[in-house]
Amino acid sequence: MTNEEIEAGILSTVTSRFVKLKEGTPRRDLVVRFKNTEILDNLVRPGILRRINSTAPPDVYFPTAPAFQFCGDADLTRIARQGLTAALHILRGMYEAEFEKNSFTPEDLLSHARITFPDQVLDGDTLKLGLYLTPEFHVLSGYRLNASETEILSFGISESAVTMKDVDSQWDVITARYKPVGGESLEPKDEPLFLAPIDPAVFAPVSGFDWSLIHPEVSKVAVTRFAAGHFADSVEAALKAVNERVKKVVLEKTGKEHDGSDLMARAFSLKKPILLLGDLSTVTGQNMQVGYMQIFAGSMTGIRNPKAHENIEIDAARAIHFLFLASLLMAKLDETTRTDD
Repeated sequence: MTNEEIEAGILSTVTSRFVKLKEGTPRRDLVVRFKNTEILDNLVRPGILRRINSTAPPDVYFPTAPAFQFCGDADLTRIARQGLTAALHILRGMYEAEFEKNSFTPEDLLSHARITFPDQVLDGDTLKLGLYLTPEFHVLSGYRLNASETEILSFGISESAVTMKDVDSQWDVITARYKPVGGESLEPKDEPLFLAPIDPAVFAPVSGFDWSLIHPEVSKVAVTRFAAGHFADSVEAALKAVNERVKKVVLEKTGKEHDGSDLMARAFSLKKPILLLGDLSTVTGQNMQVGYMQIFAGSMTGIRNPKAHENIEIDAARAIHFLFLASLLMAKLDETTRTDD
């Protein structure tokens, strides 16, 4: 088999199993059948396949919209595209009509389908598949998956559902960012697709991780990357958000732009601080100021920078550790006060 055939075969296997059996595909099955881990991993890195780490089996793979686009099965592509496009239209109508609600179920979607498309009979499974793919299109403010991660059980709707232009072309817009290139990585042409904001009021655990414990500003940039299996990217995005928040304060105060560990040293300087974490007239306050300055700076040097400059892969457990760290840093920023001089 050529590299292109292996890619299409992997994508066809994962998408077909997902649609027909309502389940993900274990890594072992794909390795045994296609005997090429490099191509499989190259489909995961840019988000063509979504990987979930578990104990039994070790890794399970789920499809995204680009997976359906490039699977080589015209029927599967058509079903996914129809379901997604219909779901986008219905979500727009739901947002406009249900202004007092912030949490919905698939049953709500099916009910509104009859309002949005009164002259059509839409298949429920197709609509649920479309709903499953909507997080990639920035229209959900949060969602909760079932235990097998194959169906959205509840969700919120973001403003993007009504501000999105030309709904019928969105499938082409998103999937056009990727193209199969044989044995090399399927690289996105643009920014990562999984950028939907998160509303903690309607969001529930993803992959067993309770995001309500995470600072909202971290969740906003990390949750959909994490859910897509981009664990290192979720951590990098979280720490970039911390960096940008501090950078904005320092720039407003000094008119100078700093970054990373230098930025944190400037912001939390003991002699001439911009952000205060305690009373610097006390030993305890001074210790807190220096200690957190070192934690902020170390997070940039030891965690953010390596991930930004190297193709580092981490698993879900390690990502969670780092995300809690980023959440702590965001929470400490909430507690800071700005100096007057």
